[in-house]
Amino acid sequence: MHVIFLDVDGVLNTTHSSMWTISKKKLKLLRRLVETTGAEIVVSSTWRVPRWTAIDNKQPLDVLRKKLFYSKMKIFDKTPIIYDKGCAVDRGIEIDQWLKDHPEVTNYVILDDCDEFTKEQKSHLVLTNPDNGLTEIDVILAIFILSQDKEDVENGPSNVPVKAEEDTK
Repeated sequence: MHVIFLDVDGVLNTTHSSMWTISKKKLKLLRRLVETTGAEIVVSSTWRVPRWTAIDNKQPLDVLRKKLFYSKMKIFDKTPIIYDKGCAVDRGIEIDQWLKDHPEVTNYVILDDCDEFTKEQKSHLVLTNPDNGLTEIDVILAIFILSQDKEDVENGPSNVPVKAEEDTK
């Protein structure tokens, strides 16, 4: 199974967007990524955290779920919310925990505008510019990452020399 860990702010919207909005253009790009790779969406965004300031009596995750539904996508799951001494931990720790709980994952990509991830996770990261959100180039990179073996993404290409076959003519 392939997974897209999805942040919302700075990915599906930009710094120029009003609060709790999602760009239709960014949704189309995400849909292309989902359709091309068959990957499942796992929400790692703070949008998954219940808020006391819900908009129109809806939580941000409900808003995201609805927008994805109308764009013919769905949320497979969300990462756990982990606190240490009353403070939320880095998103990378939450993704690590989710991956440990889901050994069926064969590869993943992280779409985020922050880079608070482990060394292994950074090789799976498509770091978006929050002023632009998700772009065509980001989608191409995400497709490339998901088309590789997980180990190749994390370790880079093999340094083992390939022996050229001799010309037998």
